[in-house]
Amino acid sequence: MRTFTNCVLDNILENGIPYSVVDLLPAYHPGEGEILSESLYAEPYYGDYNNCSVVLLTHNPGSSNVASKGLASVFEHNLMAAIPPLTRADSYHNMAVANVFPNPGTNRWVNDRNVEIQKMFGGRLTKRLFIRDLVPYHSQEFGQFHFNAASTFLHRDFFPQVFNAALNSELHNSFKAKCGNNSPLIILSRGERWKNLKNGLSSIGWSFIGRIYSNLYIYKLDSGKFKKTKGFYEALYGEDILKKDIYIFVITPQKGGRVNIYKNAHRITTVFTLIEVVENYYNIPNHQDVLHIMHDEALNHLMNSLACFFKIDRSV
Repeated sequence: MRTFTNCVLDNILENGIPYSVVDLLPAYHPGEGEILSESLYAEPYYGDYNNCSVVLLTHNPGSSNVASKGLASVFEHNLMAAIPPLTRADSYHNMAVANVFPNPGTNRWVNDRNVEIQKMFGGRLTKRLFIRDLVPYHSQEFGQFHFNAASTFLHRDFFPQVFNAALNSELHNSFKAKCGNNSPLIILSRGERWKNLKNGLSSIGWSFIGRIYSNLYIYKLDSGKFKKTKGFYEALYGEDILKKDIYIFVITPQKGGRVNIYKNAHRITTVFTLIEVVENYYNIPNHQDVLHIMHDEALNHLMNSLACFFKIDRSV
């Protein structure tokens, strides 16, 4: 793996990057000619994980440069000016709070994703997203990622935060208010790497339960398999969260970073909300041909929960 490093940041690298984040680096394989920029400030997430609309998982923060996200940048200045100061060494998980971004492009990207998810849920959510990067470091192209080789990082620094953010989200609280405490925990993600058959979610205890249209892939947590992966430590998750039905909706492909549900990859102007997805699931015959829906008991259970949330009459 090629990395672009900086001698000044190298001096604080050991204290500045959590050990489990170092664990993820061998699992990440940028493509030929791509560079993983460890010299730039990491951006683990955008938004408030204690008070969000819904959780959206992404690959990584994309490309940037020293002027925007390196030493002596406006980003660094805003981090240090925060109260208390958000230093690389002691506040890794607070580095990417949206209100310190000096980069208008990043702000536009985050705002656009918020608009898309609002539309996807039919305007039922009012808060902003919590967007969590799988790899917190910048690169021009994402490359390959082996989830099973990074399970220690995922257990220590990724999934506990993601699950708790989803548990406290506006979406889950709305679900509980309408459908009871047994409501599912739903997480969104964008990108191809999550659904890689050999090295994606399936390799660390997530079961693929079905596809809807050409770009919505649904995974459900198999807690038994998940607990057997390297680095699992139950105390990080709490006693009850892994007893819930937890789903990740993988949405792909993207055009210009969008997070939309398309009828097919070649007709990206046809965008569906989740309400329409559920209505079509019950009302359009010949699902396999029209909607590419792969029925099984787990997917039926999820759709019944979504029908409750959206107040859809399943008898129609």
